[in-house]
Amino acid sequence: MAKMYLFHSTLCTPCGVVKRHFANVKYEGIDSILMMDLTDETIDNEANRLADKYGVPEFPLLVIVDDDGNELERYKGPTKINGHIKRLLKKYYTP
Repeated sequence: MAKMYLFHSTLCTPCGVVKRHFANVKYEGIDSILMMDLTDETIDNEANRLADKYGVPEFPLLVIVDDDGNELERYKGPTKINGHIKRLLKKYYTP
């Protein structure tokens, strides 16, 4: 099953737009999206390691990977992420 990572920062206004959208929609699987907080890039944690692995230049960024960690798709910015999330959940989310 694919994993969806949303890379964001609490200091990023567009990130807040995406997070509020996710909080308000009722799409099946929305809770399966893994939130990767990059507010403090100096901490050695999973979010920062994954950001390095997938080359996250800015956020918000939604990265979808397969079971082996290979990138399948990526969407940058609130308009693209919010516009595609329902379709992506239907495509990749398996309860």
